[in-house]
Amino acid sequence: MIEAILCLSLNAYHEARSEPIQAQIAVNQVVLRRAGFDPRRVCKEIRRPRQFSWVGRVGKPRDRAAWRRAQYAARVALLWNSARHISDYSAGADHYHARYVRPRWARGMLRVTTIGDHHFYYETARRPISSAA
Repeated sequence: MIEAILCLSLNAYHEARSEPIQAQIAVNQVVLRRAGFDPRRVCKEIRRPRQFSWVGRVGKPRDRAAWRRAQYAARVALLWNSARHISDYSAGADHYHARYVRPRWARGMLRVTTIGDHHFYYETARRPISSAA
């Protein structure tokens, strides 16, 4: 579980540190959904090739306040994963991107929500994986 907290914290920090806490939680909910809701698979999912642009290219977090928020977002996402009593800010999404980029893969997706500077999507060919217990 400690490894999952670290990986999710790093993901929230590098993907959404300047975003509202809901966006940081949502990016981590997407990772958990893509990892099959298994915290043991979170780091592997984050490190999969071409999933997250920051992996392998950035150093340690430097902004201490942002790092604390990212750690909080990781813990909240893991609580959501285990109990589902916290809102699914990602609205069932299994993909996201910053609003200032236009990835090709987004063309085949349904945008389900936007939080701050991030759009969240799921594939239109499938029903979103429910966040309900």
